[in-house]
Amino acid sequence: MIVKLALRNLLRRRTQSLLAASAVAGGLALIIFTTNFQDGSWAGVVDDTIRAAAGHVVVQAEGYQEERDAALLLSDSGAVAEKVREAAPGTHVVRRLYLTGMIASPDNSVAIALHGVEPGPESKTSRVADKLIDGAWLPDDEGAWLLIGHRLAKRLNVEVQDKVVVSLSHKGELQALPFRIAGIFEAGAPQLDNFFALASLSAAQSMLPGVTDPATQISVQVPEREADESLYQTVRGVAGAGHEVLTWKEALPDLYNAEQLDKKSSNIMWFFFGALASIGILNVLLMSLFQRIREFGMLQALGMRPNDIVRLLLAEGVLLGLLGSMLGLILGSIATYPLVVYGIDFAAMQGSVPVANVAIDTLIKGVWSWDKMLLWAAYHVLLSLLASLWPALRASRLEPVESLRAT
Repeated sequence: MIVKLALRNLLRRRTQSLLAASAVAGGLALIIFTTNFQDGSWAGVVDDTIRAAAGHVVVQAEGYQEERDAALLLSDSGAVAEKVREAAPGTHVVRRLYLTGMIASPDNSVAIALHGVEPGPESKTSRVADKLIDGAWLPDDEGAWLLIGHRLAKRLNVEVQDKVVVSLSHKGELQALPFRIAGIFEAGAPQLDNFFALASLSAAQSMLPGVTDPATQISVQVPEREADESLYQTVRGVAGAGHEVLTWKEALPDLYNAEQLDKKSSNIMWFFFGALASIGILNVLLMSLFQRIREFGMLQALGMRPNDIVRLLLAEGVLLGLLGSMLGLILGSIATYPLVVYGIDFAAMQGSVPVANVAIDTLIKGVWSWDKMLLWAAYHVLLSLLASLWPALRASRLEPVESLRAT
């Protein structure tokens, strides 16, 4: 009976009810759209960075995570990687060697970050393979081939098939090796396009005499974004003593902290935004209270108890919240659909990745975060209930005689 009466009261004031529900719907739709976009953008950036700069589980030399010393290397990395593959079948295991040095052409010389990678396995994870504008990916042979950014190519005045010399310092001695340009990429990030180069792991290893099969890290990856805890334990057991085994959150703390901070700050903002949207319902119910004082007095004279009046106005608030939330879910889903299907190209976003030397996919797509969508909808219904509490309590304190005298 209370619900039917509340629905009838709302239908009598269609314009006011629609405006209040629209305020809730508009706020919820904006929150849903932004949340789905935020989750989608972070999912893409995090996934690309995990696969290009670390792994779901990472094996490194002990102390490398804290010191970032290029001299801290894994020896016999191929044997360790093979043990990981055997212990964790179905994973993608990649070895990488991170070096810094100089690259020189007949016209110029530039400092670079040189990454030695296994061409075949790395091509399945690196976005650089998708961003080549000239030439081809690193060949699988033992030759000294190099991939460089288009800005670096212009500074060196070189093209595909041209020769350059890469030099670096190892144990106090200068090591130099001639390379031939295999391809030129355009990542869209100045740091990558100006100072980054990819070489085959074997060629990079040849510049470090005295170290057997060196690598900076062994990256263990799974198809999903998150790996089971059992994978970490398995890799840790296989790697043995003298190795540092980390999850991606430990290996990429800047990225993880940036994601958490962004999402938490957004949640706080949307929390208050939803509260502002509920003011519309508070306003409608207060106006209803002042317009219906005589009506409430008559209901009390006919035997309706104060608690029933409270329940009536609470029911009206909840119905407005439910209507607004349903409309908000529909509008938010409609707005999210093209974002999920087509995405938005944010090429300028490449340079803002919290981890250096990572090429990301600049086509950002949204995702359907259904759990968050339903949670935000429930939150707006709760706010509607709370917004109706004050008018309901005020209405319950009205005296029947005074209410009937109101004009």
